[in-house]
Amino acid sequence: MKGNVVVETNDEKNLSLKAIKGRKINNGYIIVVKDASYCDIYSNDQRTFLRLDSNTKIKIIENQNTREIYLLDGSFYISNRNPEISKETFIFSNYSQIYLTNSNVWVSSKNLFFDQIYSFGSRLDISDKYKGIRYSTDDIAMIHASESKIEQIPQYENEIDIIVPDYIFSDFIINREKFILADSILYDLNEFQLIPDFTKDFNTEEDTSKFGINIITGTSIIYDNFYFPFGVEGYFNDDNFNAKIKLDYFLSNRPSDLKINDLNDISTILSVFENINYQNKSKIMSFSIGDIENITFGHGQLLNKYSNTYNYPIMKRTGLLFNLLPKNKYSYKFDFFISDLSQIFNSGGMFGYHISYHISKHFPLTLGYGSITDFNQYSELDLDAKSTIKARQLDFEYELLKNKNYKINLIAELDGIFFNNEIQYFRYDNNDESNNSSGSSGKSRKGTWGSMLGTRFESLDGHKFKIGIHANAALYLPSFFSSTYDFEKTLIGNYDSSNRFFLLNDNSGIFPCQDVDDDGDCNNNDVVYLSKEMQTLFLKDDFVYPTVGASLSYDYNYYNKRGLKMSGMYLVDNDRQSSESYYSFDIEMYSKYGYIFKRLDDFSIYLHRNFAISNSNYFKENIIYGLKANIKIN
Repeated sequence: MKGNVVVETNDEKNLSLKAIKGRKINNGYIIVVKDASYCDIYSNDQRTFLRLDSNTKIKIIENQNTREIYLLDGSFYISNRNPEISKETFIFSNYSQIYLTNSNVWVSSKNLFFDQIYSFGSRLDISDKYKGIRYSTDDIAMIHASESKIEQIPQYENEIDIIVPDYIFSDFIINREKFILADSILYDLNEFQLIPDFTKDFNTEEDTSKFGINIITGTSIIYDNFYFPFGVEGYFNDDNFNAKIKLDYFLSNRPSDLKINDLNDISTILSVFENINYQNKSKIMSFSIGDIENITFGHGQLLNKYSNTYNYPIMKRTGLLFNLLPKNKYSYKFDFFISDLSQIFNSGGMFGYHISYHISKHFPLTLGYGSITDFNQYSELDLDAKSTIKARQLDFEYELLKNKNYKINLIAELDGIFFNNEIQYFRYDNNDESNNSSGSSGKSRKGTWGSMLGTRFESLDGHKFKIGIHANAALYLPSFFSSTYDFEKTLIGNYDSSNRFFLLNDNSGIFPCQDVDDDGDCNNNDVVYLSKEMQTLFLKDDFVYPTVGASLSYDYNYYNKRGLKMSGMYLVDNDRQSSESYYSFDIEMYSKYGYIFKRLDDFSIYLHRNFAISNSNYFKENIIYGLKANIKIN
């Protein structure tokens, strides 16, 4: 130890103590190394050694099973030995989590945009903090771990002595690894009451086999019918390519009209490809076929958490994703998706793309443009009709403040939705010629728009908050392409001659009608098919006025192993002729790798309610909810 080193306690006294050679450090205490100083720390079991560089702050938490080292600021070198023992050692930094076995590594969090990790050729297993990206190496290399990727940086190989401290290439490493206790600070190995959670968050038993076969079976209840699925799943893994193909069949105890096992259906054939993923060696381009999970464009006012996996096996969708993300992620990013390849064969399918461009670090403004098209919202129905809907968006993000603990951004989005046909609707308007008394007015629109302005706060420990204010035109539904879009895009109802929507749009041909009574006309009790933009008018004459309101969202993600997501929006009609208000909310909780209890490998629960009238007595309308639990038997 040399210079100014301080130990900060975490008890009620909250003391700052000058570090003394040989002093023990209790669990949770923070060690702060000031400028022009350094500090060496040995574990009492003589298996872990740390050299803390100047201007570094760490926290150590330990029990009899695990050893956590949190790099709060700065950099350090660590050597860990004897991986066969039950105690496992982990490092947590700004963007990465590192599992140490028989390992030597130097780690720095000084860069605002990524962690620098220098590997000395021993085994390292690295996971990012947000997306669950995995990276393993036993090479001598400099590695950068950021929000979006973990990658080796070959251009630093000839400059490494400039980046890492001089002692890394001296006899210091050899001498210090003898674990001489006389010149060190020791920290306690006594048990404490805090229950560590990261041993279940980092899966060190990742399957690295190149190929294999799994047998899948179980029971399902689908529309009150019992089904017994049986499947064979084959997988293949390579460096930049992996694939999973699944053949399954659902046996039922009684006949059903559901086309779950229809091998003549193109969607059933394509659903065999559960996942096919490719990433080029530079990790700039990625391509995948199969499941699509939680796609959001911009700030989520148009495309928000869209997935094509809900309601399997009734809905079998095989999507496509393509992404471009250069090594310098602060330049541009391109995303493209197709929701379901099978619908393309039926003149339908939804596709979208979004491109964003970051101007510079000196002017941290990111501009985005997105486009979404559903070629036919009726494509999954046996109808001789077509309803295309298109949408465009502009989004903006400006970095107001960023430091080592948090960042605050200004965000905005402007969206336009364009209908297939002009829609007639009715509302009460002010009549200026009648001394502001209420009158009635027939309106029409062939599109609508919405806008949002807000802020986003992100903290170092994984908490994210977003607040927005909204101003929208009539007929605009925020998050039009949401997680429930595939359920909502077509509504089947009955013609009602007393409904104003049918009175105004009768004989317009904007919706298909099934003539049940064969009288040659679309009239009472005939079946009608309405695409999403018409449905609020058919049901309640909602959203016929411009709306204003606010939204709030919270997201906590702990290394993509457990988390909580909550969001909600409240809108009111922006017209004194109406006091109507609407709300939506979304809640999701999840955990992985046995956090709740050891054998519960994967757990999630979600509840989503799309826009409903605030004074509605019907809690069940516009709701989707679900629960998933994956329990390991052995």
